[in-house]
Amino acid sequence: MFDIEIDPVVAPSHILAELKRGAFNDVWKSEGTKAHKRAALNKARKIFWAYGITSPEDLPASRSDLEYFVDHSLEGGTLLVRSGLKNKKDARKWAKEYASILDVVTRAREAPAAFHMCDDDWADLLAYLSGQRDNPEIFGNFEIFSVISLANQCRRRGISIAALTAGKIRDFAPGLPDKTIAAVIKGVIKLNSLRGSNMVPMDLLPNVSPEELSGLVQPTMRVVPPLHPEFAELMETYIGQLSTGQSVAMFGTEAREVDKTPVGDARIKHIRTALRWLWHGLVAMEMASAKTGFDRTMLSRPVLGSGPIDCSGGA
Repeated sequence: MFDIEIDPVVAPSHILAELKRGAFNDVWKSEGTKAHKRAALNKARKIFWAYGITSPEDLPASRSDLEYFVDHSLEGGTLLVRSGLKNKKDARKWAKEYASILDVVTRAREAPAAFHMCDDDWADLLAYLSGQRDNPEIFGNFEIFSVISLANQCRRRGISIAALTAGKIRDFAPGLPDKTIAAVIKGVIKLNSLRGSNMVPMDLLPNVSPEELSGLVQPTMRVVPPLHPEFAELMETYIGQLSTGQSVAMFGTEAREVDKTPVGDARIKHIRTALRWLWHGLVAMEMASAKTGFDRTMLSRPVLGSGPIDCSGGA
């Protein structure tokens, strides 16, 4: 059976090093194109750090992984400003550029063509979806990746389209990363949307509905809960006062005397991280939320010393 494997080395810093070494010169030929890729990679480093993604295994490793990250994090409005993104439109623009980088690094562009090397019902389905059966193209080259993810997981287990059920997906799902499960479910959703359309023979559509797979996926990427706009503004004002060496800095409802010596960039980075974890703790204790009113007085009370808080999986 043919399978599409993903290159695990997708850290932006590694890709930047490979780009500098000339590893992608045959793909990205002009200096202008390379400059765009470098900009997207540098922004990716800032974005992933801002969202608390520090482990290599948590980094998006494919276009579908990146869509999962965008849908669960960037589209939620979390830390957009701190990530260097102006708004959701800017986030989508970056994601489109970064996805094109992952396509090259992981050789994903080769996936649809390579998929045809198998002679089974999944390959027949893909032929219809990509317009290879004297029919119009149904899904574009990149839209089809979630269907390929579904097919690959089934092929590994010898599951044909006719034999696929929601129960079988639920059986093999626990052994997969959540982002892979998300891609599988997205594939089911795309195929389910074709029912009754006569665009694909019915025997090539799995008899599985998305509703049967509800509750399978829980986000695993470690993200800080969305900041309340007032807290984010307060945090940046406070840090700005520290960095300029003001003698008094306001935080919450208290004026605090601080060293007049401007705080350096390295310490500012640690302070910003600590304040984000402060917010994380407040959310975990259900004392604050980005969706409710913000009470500044809670920042002037010793509220975090009452016991340990588990913030490892998000809130």
